[in-house]
Amino acid sequence: MAKFPIEKNQVRALEIYLDSATYENDYKPASCLKIAKQLKDEQLQGSKSSVNRWINEFDFKAHLELKIQASFSKDTSIARTTDNMRKAVEKDLVTVERNGKLIATAYNILEKYTEHILSHIEKTNRFTRDDIKLVKEIAVLTTGREDKMLDRLASIGNDKITSEQLLKEYNDIVIEVEDE
Repeated sequence: MAKFPIEKNQVRALEIYLDSATYENDYKPASCLKIAKQLKDEQLQGSKSSVNRWINEFDFKAHLELKIQASFSKDTSIARTTDNMRKAVEKDLVTVERNGKLIATAYNILEKYTEHILSHIEKTNRFTRDDIKLVKEIAVLTTGREDKMLDRLASIGNDKITSEQLLKEYNDIVIEVEDE
């Protein structure tokens, strides 16, 4: 566990760690290397490995969680936004669930009714105008729905890239390596 007393450089490392984690960067703290560099700039001791050890030893992440909770409780606009987002998602999930049940019920009814019509046609060996009209409407409803789904899938196709484009994008990636 933590060793006491805590030294000035360890406290400053925690401050840098917490100050670097903001709402704008999704509360992602600075790396151990950046914290160590800032400590060195302030003429304090602290290497990358010692900062990493302090993060674990003094549980910097718990302090960060407290900061996040405090900022959300203080900033009512953030709290309100997240609450509104949660409510909207819940409402959408309920709507999706209701629509799914309605569609399943409607298809179940259509399926039973078409089976009834089919058995009537097989018994009488005759088609009525109403039977033909109903079968046509059901066919239009079901195939039209499938066509709409296929149209949506086709419109997504604009995002596809070729293997040459993908290779070019991978070649454009720059990897930055942090040195001690």
